[in-house]
This record gives sequence, C-alpha cells and structure tokens, in this order.
Amino acid sequence: MKRMEELLMAAEFAKKLGVTCVATHAGFLPENMNDPHYSDVLAALRSLAAAFKNMGISFLFETGQETPITLLRFIEEIGLDNVGYTGNYIIEREISGEQQTKDIKETVDFLKKILR
Repeated sequence: MKRMEELLMAAEFAKKLGVTCVATHAGFLPENMNDPHYSDVLAALRSLAAAFKNMGISFLFETGQETPITLLRFIEEIGLDNVGYTGNYIIEREISGEQQTKDIKETVDFLKKILR
C-alpha cells in the first residue's frame, strides 16, 4: 500500500506542476493469469490508473522484465484510455548485441528530434 500511496502523491504533485503523464516501473507483472498474485496486481494497477485518470494524468508503464504480451495484457485488462507505456525510449539491460545497438540508435535519433 505504501507504494500506491507514493504513486498517488506523485500524481498529485505532477498535476500541480501541469505534468500530464507519470511513468513508473510497476514491479513484477505475473506472466501467468493463474498466478495467485495476478488479480491483486491487476486490481491495484486499475485502481491507480483510475485515480490518475480522475486527476487528468496518464499512467505509463516503464517496461521491464515482462514480455510485451504480458504488458499489453495488463494494459488491455486495466481498460482505461489513460494507460500506456513509455515505448522504445527505454534501453533494456536484459538484451545485448545487435538488438541493443539498434535500440540505442533509435533512441538517440528520437531524442535528437525532440531535444533541439
């Protein structure tokens, strides 16, 4: 509950600043829908996303160790239009080689466009 309270405080602070999006790493998202923690995690995230929506704030997932399918499933099951993810702008530590190089180049190109 402390983490949820802190995220709600962050959203309230963001609103005061005029910020419209808050991104966070939500922690471990269970892959298996039958995992005993799945429904509790989903309910907590849905509650946060709804509170963010009421404040006019988008709730964005920072990607982590979960698969894209798991992340998409959570976003869809939360079912609110203010929920999304941070996209390709996060360079994952879990990958290396050609894919990591490609991700870094795409991120640099993107940042060059917006940081003029």
